Amino acid sequence: SIFQVVKQNFNINLNEAKYFAGHSLGEYSALSCAGYLDFGETIKLLRVRGDAMQNSMPKGEGGMLAVLGSKIEEVEKILKDNQNNFDAQVANDNSDGQIVLSGKIKDLQILSEFLKEKKIKNIKLPVSAPFHCSLMNKATNIMAEELNKINFQDSENKLISNVTAEVISNTEDLKSLLIKQIENRVRWRESVIYMIKNGVTNFIEIGPGKVLSGLIKRIDKSVKINTINKLEDINEIVWMINFKNKKIIITGASGGIGKEIVKKFVSLEADIVATGTNIENLNLLKKDFPEINIIKFDISEHSKIEEFIENASTQLNGLDILINNAGVNKDNLSLRMKDE
Repeated sequence: SIFQVVKQNFNINLNEAKYFAGHSLGEYSALSCAGYLDFGETIKLLRVRGDAMQNSMPKGEGGMLAVLGSKIEEVEKILKDNQNNFDAQVANDNSDGQIVLSGKIKDLQILSEFLKEKKIKNIKLPVSAPFHCSLMNKATNIMAEELNKINFQDSENKLISNVTAEVISNTEDLKSLLIKQIENRVRWRESVIYMIKNGVTNFIEIGPGKVLSGLIKRIDKSVKINTINKLEDINEIVWMINFKNKKIIITGASGGIGKEIVKKFVSLEADIVATGTNIENLNLLKKDFPEINIIKFDISEHSKIEEFIENASTQLNGLDILINNAGVNKDNLSLRMKDE
């Protein structure tokens, strides 16, 4: 619903995103937003999926356990080396340091005590079923029957599979992978790494909360993330779209207000030349924001304004916007600014 509001009411084309991805149930939201299935059909499928997974085994017999602070290889080794002592499976590979396991309650209790003895932090999750493991086989049969009734639409948007952590190549594979998703782990960490390796530097999380944003930051702190779950968030996306890669000169940047302006436009990924009269403050600004260019210049030196703008534009390889924060408003400055 939020996706449609953003597209229709704010004229933001989210289909320009390089990839669509969702976590577990969220994969269905992603495939709907990507154009593979309409919203109504998606809701019907999710209702069937939820009931099937919830009723796959008697309530209270299965559960999930979050293992914190360990890598996936360490957890997999523990499960393999102790398969005669307890039976559990990786359900969610969320990030380094956050892995969720599924199994029967009795096995998870033994596993939990084992992990505590090894000083490995773990938390029992408040769920009523062991999702994404072989105990969901009844749900797999139900979903296979339901999904085989669906005619997925072709779409040029690329969807990342929870099962493979790679792009789904066609609608037949999509159907097959959604069936497999019921009993297979959600490879969220691998999915994020795949997208980053293929050039993604900006993620947009749509929906309530910031859970996936937190996981992505744990995987790679260098990427930028926006969340959309309220009107102010949408406005922030509009700002980002309007100013990303714009070439901007900011005058008066060596002062406090100027620094905040620079900070804002850096967050929007604009290309910036910051100018001011205090070279020490400009150097500090450059230290905080290494991606910007700085030029010491007093904007009140009217005779040198044309030369300054020419030099700054050369550094930026063009000029889209001049933000005059220097407190100077002279006719000979405004005359030099052109509409284009």
